[in-house]
Amino acid sequence: MGSLLLGIDLGKYHSQISVYDEKKKDLVSISPYPLEDEGLIPTVLLVTKDKKQWLYGHECSKFDGERIEHILDIMENGENFTVCGVDFAKEVILEKYLKKLLLLVRTHYPSDTIAKMVVTVEKKSELIEEAVYLSLEKLGIGKDRVLLQSYEESYITYALSQKKELWFSDVGLFDFNEKGLYYKQLSFNRENKPMALYVIKKDYSESLRYEWLENRMEKEKLSYIFLNLAKEILHKQNVTTIYITGAGFRDSFAEKVLPELCVGRRVFMGHNLYAHGACYKAMELAGRKKIEPYVFMGEDIISYNVYVPVYRNAGEGYAELSQFGMSWKECRREIEVILDNEEEVRIVINNPLKKEDKMLIMPLERLPKRPERMTRLSISIEFLGEDEFVIRIKDMGFGSFYKSPSRIWEKRVKL
Repeated sequence: MGSLLLGIDLGKYHSQISVYDEKKKDLVSISPYPLEDEGLIPTVLLVTKDKKQWLYGHECSKFDGERIEHILDIMENGENFTVCGVDFAKEVILEKYLKKLLLLVRTHYPSDTIAKMVVTVEKKSELIEEAVYLSLEKLGIGKDRVLLQSYEESYITYALSQKKELWFSDVGLFDFNEKGLYYKQLSFNRENKPMALYVIKKDYSESLRYEWLENRMEKEKLSYIFLNLAKEILHKQNVTTIYITGAGFRDSFAEKVLPELCVGRRVFMGHNLYAHGACYKAMELAGRKKIEPYVFMGEDIISYNVYVPVYRNAGEGYAELSQFGMSWKECRREIEVILDNEEEVRIVINNPLKKEDKMLIMPLERLPKRPERMTRLSISIEFLGEDEFVIRIKDMGFGSFYKSPSRIWEKRVKL
């Protein structure tokens, strides 16, 4: 019995499965119809009219019944979902789809158990995260074995899992999916330790549309349009590696463009980048792969440290309120300090990328007079956005000697 390391790309229109195969010592894609769909499994369920049987993927187009599409949208909207007149909790819909995918994995690896599993989605949200973890828990896979990450995070993991020479400079990604063409460029700040990563995103969905693949007149222009867009995007950019992915590139039009894009660059085309990126992350979580440490400066990420200078262990130190690289939505911290003959609190805002510090002084007006080291304070931080937070200080008194007057000082900071 072996341990499986699994990555699942849970897309709006298609899903993909990537597994680390111990015998091949490589990542493999799993699909019920490998010759037809190139690993792309429609993110669709269907309940048949006659036997009320649940089907998924390509099977849904072969039978009559009630079709369930846009499963991730269902997780974001509404509390339940009605199928054939029966109400289901929305998580049940996702659970049934994920169960189908896991049963497919079992047909290929019947005696193996899942050690680590990473699910990647286009964009994380609290509702999708809750639905994914709850669905998998009901399928017997606890949160300790599962991680949810965004496409951007999977893109980063995939890029950093390749030879270092492929990400010595910026890395570009063209993603042509059902929503149109998108470009993402991965940039590095190696002076920061750990290195900071940025993803610059550009939307070209109006310039290159997916539905044009079905239009013969428009289809003939696709190579020309894509080449001109790519030249415009890459002009004067230090991009030496390009990845091309997405269901839209299954058509051969992009192959005509590749020779020109390859001038001075390495270009790779494939449809499983996000699933493989998720699988590489599962390998890292299991200790089977080492990826260079980094901080992803994506949406909702704090780009600075906030701390309080303190004196401890006979020396100067600091107590952290927030940390560079954290999501502001998840950062809510509280520390306790004891004043030493002071009537103010100093807050330091440290920007490691710009290598600069900013000092914030909060006077403690009307602080009760007490002996030295007999005033205990609670200091907390609450973020309102990436660059805005509230510092809250509360007088906690000092045990039975001095009761807390419940005095609170607040300061709102916008950077």
